[in-house]
Amino acid sequence: MESPKTSDPTNDQILAAVAAANPALIYFAVGAAHNPLQQYPPFMKDLAGPHVCIYMDPQMEPVPRVYEDLPATDGKAIVRRGDITYITVRRYFEWWANHETDRHFVLDLCRYTLASPSCRMIAQAFTGADIRHHYPLDFFGPALLDRVLFDFTYKDGGCFVDFSTVKLLLKDDGAFVQPHYQPLTTIQEPKILAYHVKSRCESVSTYIKRYYRILLGQEPERDWCTADVTRRHARPLQAIYGLPNGIDAPDLEKLLRLFLFDLCAASNSFMTDEEATTLIGRPERDYETSLMVLKELVAV
Repeated sequence: MESPKTSDPTNDQILAAVAAANPALIYFAVGAAHNPLQQYPPFMKDLAGPHVCIYMDPQMEPVPRVYEDLPATDGKAIVRRGDITYITVRRYFEWWANHETDRHFVLDLCRYTLASPSCRMIAQAFTGADIRHHYPLDFFGPALLDRVLFDFTYKDGGCFVDFSTVKLLLKDDGAFVQPHYQPLTTIQEPKILAYHVKSRCESVSTYIKRYYRILLGQEPERDWCTADVTRRHARPLQAIYGLPNGIDAPDLEKLLRLFLFDLCAASNSFMTDEEATTLIGRPERDYETSLMVLKELVAV
């Protein structure tokens, strides 16, 4: 028999429930309907509680499968079982910055996490969205990296996750390791290093280098390589190398140079500043070929 439906809690009610639970971990999952592993990933059993699990999905089952054996839920949206609080919201969630209500909700969760002495937060989308693009690093600064993780697969998003391959990366003090915001030379997990070498080379050659050439008038404008698209690809790398987030030609030239040096170091190669400047000024195909050679040299 289907449990009676109740109205979804408001964002303020969710935040109040989070504060009342005083969690050591907030897990915010979007699109986790009908999948108990997505609703409570196996690795969470090894993380200190209390936990708060927030689910947003319009297709969420009347009683989430992760706690379907919990008696007397009566379709309640907020349920506590032991040291785990489950909060179910049956609606769509939008990560995009122009959706102010949802954006502010994520910022409020991050703000609560940072204000707490020991709380951590994991956000995950099982909708195919790459939510790393919405990581509010510019808003909160580097302190966010230790306490808030977007996407525990450390990849570019997906609807399905093979949890047997998921390994949460933590420092000795329990802080999150964030490969997406680390130089290549400091990424220690071979598979994650291989992924970032490939994805960063693609971002740099396809968007950043091409837009740099467009700005210099060396290549025609492209409707898929705009300032906004380039900024989205450049910002994580600029954060890694401590660069301002501008996308004028001088800004992009600095980024292209530092990325070459990082890739060279990761592949046990060497490039002088003069050689880097020359390569950056060469046609796109020459630059891309050099990246491919260095990429193959990275020991993974």
